[in-house]
Amino acid sequence: MADFKRRVQSDNRHLENLTSARFIHVDGSDTTPITVHTGECRLLKLVLNTNGATIKLRTGTRVIANVAADAPETTLIYGLYCENGLIVECGGSVDATVIYEP
Repeated sequence: MADFKRRVQSDNRHLENLTSARFIHVDGSDTTPITVHTGECRLLKLVLNTNGATIKLRTGTRVIANVAADAPETTLIYGLYCENGLIVECGGSVDATVIYEP
């Protein structure tokens, strides 16, 4: 019989300390830098739904990535630690989702 007083049952013990990822949708309507998260976080993915402008990802003043305006619509997997927050800058009309973990 299962012990329901425990947090995790059976062989799923490796999942007990996971946190949920969060996301922010950017559409390029505001070309000023968007602060996704302040403080330490992890950039997991960038999903390019419709590309048409450049996207710059940075932590503090350090640039993580520059995505070109002619990059194909795809999911870019990063898994990078950002020690000074996560900031997104869109150069124009673009539709993207930034997935991060605080």
